[in-house]
Amino acid sequence: MKKNIVHGDENVRLSVREYPAENKPTVVLIHGYPDDQTVWDGVIAELRDQYHLITYDVRGIGESDIPSRVRDYKHQKLAADFVAVLDALAPNEKVHLVGHDWGSVQSWYFVNQPYIAKRIASYTSISGPGLDYAGHLMRRKLSRPTPKNLWAVIKQLLMSWYTFAFHIPLLGPFPWRLGLAGHWFKVVSWLEGKPVKKRPTQKADAINGMQLYRANILPSLFKPQPFKVTVPVLLIVPQQDRFLSPSTYDDLPVFVRQLQRVSVTGGHWLPLSQPELLAGQVNSFIQQQG
Repeated sequence: MKKNIVHGDENVRLSVREYPAENKPTVVLIHGYPDDQTVWDGVIAELRDQYHLITYDVRGIGESDIPSRVRDYKHQKLAADFVAVLDALAPNEKVHLVGHDWGSVQSWYFVNQPYIAKRIASYTSISGPGLDYAGHLMRRKLSRPTPKNLWAVIKQLLMSWYTFAFHIPLLGPFPWRLGLAGHWFKVVSWLEGKPVKKRPTQKADAINGMQLYRANILPSLFKPQPFKVTVPVLLIVPQQDRFLSPSTYDDLPVFVRQLQRVSVTGGHWLPLSQPELLAGQVNSFIQQQG
């Protein structure tokens, strides 16, 4: 493993880990909230002999710089960081992109931008719908207010209640400051049924990571940009995800030209609980791309 510092948008320093593999395809894996890049360690152990792997701490997280302004966490900034990582470590090839949770959310933005999409050979999404898709989906459901459509919207809003709490300055960070951060590894261990290690930056990561929600959710939901994805996509849907209903993705074929959907038995933190299964799905999908 090589540790690198890559300078992203406005010279924000990103902590990047690279697992070299000569003449192998490149896979970039982006973590979610409230995790850092170590969430991929189990998956990397399964794939490192077959691929050139890259992970990085998203801005505000782990060993990367922590911008102070909410607007510094907008999708456009995250996209510029991603492009900077590609320019530094994979400048002359298309990469295979894998995202979990907020890593998946931001990656949907990447594959929807033509100037970035041309650098992506495939995209695997786990437990994180695109916000522009979510905005269009809500409009589609509410334009046909059948009981089924209304319940689908209400159900997901209830499951995502915490994302709106994060917008409240004092309320959002309060549980983390009160002590949740010190016990979070126990919570995830209980949810996933598998021991999870404690991380020293958990409290800071959880509080700083809220900026991702504040900067992006409401603008995308109320004014979603056009959403049409041509990159081949593998959608992995854990059936026991406590934060996202599987029905959230039902309209995705309307917006994604090449979509494969795989349902798996598992919870939200699939990279931690079932890295072998996830690695197998990613590897199989990449091999299909030729």
